Amino acid sequence: TLLGELFRFVQYEAGQKLCSVGEESVFFFVIVKGSCDIFSQSPEGESIQLSTLKQNDFFGEHSLVHRDARQTSTVVAKTPT
Repeated sequence: TLLGELFRFVQYEAGQKLCSVGEESVFFFVIVKGSCDIFSQSPEGESIQLSTLKQNDFFGEHSLVHRDARQTSTVVAKTPT
């Protein structure tokens, strides 16, 4: 299908970054399996965990609307994803 052609499946190992703060945001992610942690950075530069995403959660929707979007958080695979 046309919609299916727009998606690609990518696997990540636990601990692998999917995206980092400040990177150009050009992808929309759907967690098909596994889980991912979302981190931000404090003004002092410390990593702060904001949330955990699991199966059927998504992120990166801002990049679908804004072409010059930048990642506002870092997403790391918690388990194989």
